[in-house]
Amino acid sequence: MLHRGNVHPKKAWKPEDGGVPAQVAIVDNAVYVITLSGKRLWRLPIDASGVGVGSATSYYNGAYGRLRALAVPGADQLWMGSSGNGTSKDRILKVTIG
Repeated sequence: MLHRGNVHPKKAWKPEDGGVPAQVAIVDNAVYVITLSGKRLWRLPIDASGVGVGSATSYYNGAYGRLRALAVPGADQLWMGSSGNGTSKDRILKVTIG
């Protein structure tokens, strides 16, 4: 069913608390968000009602530089592009979801 009208955000980020979302994907009842300045991947489980989300958990905090591209090539994977790591050090990272 298409909902019309205003909907309150399920989650909001402050730049000082881990960055501002750059891209979003939904896989296996969870929302995945990458942040440029926060340099991390966030996971928010979708609740049983399918309407709300649970607490956010962050991964790879600063480990791969700025995460700026997110793709879902399969049901149990995410691909993330990183940048800002120096010449010839940017990567495409494969994350297996399990």
